[in-house]
Amino acid sequence: MGQFGLVSIDVGTIGFTLINTAIIVLGYYFLLHKKVIVIFEKRTAQISEDLDSAEQSRAEAKKLEDKYAGLIQGGREEANGIVAAAHQRASDEEARLIGEAQEKAAAIRKRAEEDAEQAAVNARDEVKSQLADLVIAAAQAVTASEIDSKKNEKIIDGFLAQI
Repeated sequence: MGQFGLVSIDVGTIGFTLINTAIIVLGYYFLLHKKVIVIFEKRTAQISEDLDSAEQSRAEAKKLEDKYAGLIQGGREEANGIVAAAHQRASDEEARLIGEAQEKAAAIRKRAEEDAEQAAVNARDEVKSQLADLVIAAAQAVTASEIDSKKNEKIIDGFLAQI
């Protein structure tokens, strides 16, 4: 054939190269192809298994994240419930204490009013008793001495002055 500068094309070289390539390809096919396919299939299976494992781990991580997020939310809600219950108990206790204080104040006020009424009744009774004693004493003094009306007035005025 011809020569093109540094490269020469020869039919024998081309044929020899084609035969060598065919021998290499056939040798590969009969000797190595099945082993290489098995290696590739194992590697493909390993990669697929790794991808499945990664996806499964990702799904488990998402489940755990959701679970812990739920637990955290539940804890927050429980804490808010506890605080609300404590506020309610404090309000109830405050209302109970105020009610008790008002009841005690009312009882004390009522007792003081009753004591004041009793003291007034006792004072009236005492005044009535003393007045009755004075009237009796005045009557005895008037009946003991039969005196004229001027002396009676003087005795009565004296008793009234003592009252």
